[in-house]
Amino acid sequence: MYNRLYKLTLIHPAFEELYEKFEKSFGLNQQEQSAVTGGIKSIVFPPILISKLPNDVRDICNEFNFNFNNNHPLAAMLLLRRLLPLCIVRKFQKLGKENDIKDGDDYLETKNLLGKIENYLKEKKVYRELLNYKILTDSSQHSYTFFPELSDVQGAALKIRLILEDLFV
Repeated sequence: MYNRLYKLTLIHPAFEELYEKFEKSFGLNQQEQSAVTGGIKSIVFPPILISKLPNDVRDICNEFNFNFNNNHPLAAMLLLRRLLPLCIVRKFQKLGKENDIKDGDDYLETKNLLGKIENYLKEKKVYRELLNYKILTDSSQHSYTFFPELSDVQGAALKIRLILEDLFV
C-alpha cells in the first residue's frame, strides 16, 4: 500500500496530503519510511519538467522517480539508459530532422546520438560529463558484477535532466 500511495504523490502533488493521512493512520515511523525509501525523498525529474516532455519520455521519467525513491538503483539506472537515446530521437523528430540521426533504417548508437545533440545544448560541459555517465549506464546492462549505488544513479540522472531541460524547455 505504501508504494502505491508514494507513487501517486509523484504523479500528482495533491496526493501528498493523502499520504500524510496514511502515515498517521498506520503509524509509519521515520525508521520504517527510511527503510522503504532508502532515506531519499526527492524527485529528480520534477513535474514541471515532465509536463513538457513527449509522452513516452514522460512515462520513463515518472517510472525513474518512483524507482529512485523506492531504493531500486539498478532499475533506475536501466531506465536512464533507455531515456537518454529516446529523448534525443524525440527532439530530432520534433525538429523534423530525424534523418540526421539515422544510418539507413536504424538510429545511430547512443554515443553518436550524443554527438549530434551537442550543438543543441547550452552547456558543452554537460555533454562531456554525460559521456562518462554513459559508461556507467551501459555497465548496468552489460556487467553482471556491477551494482550501482543511488549516488551513482543520481549523478547520471541529474546530467540527463539538464539535457531534457535544454532540449524541451
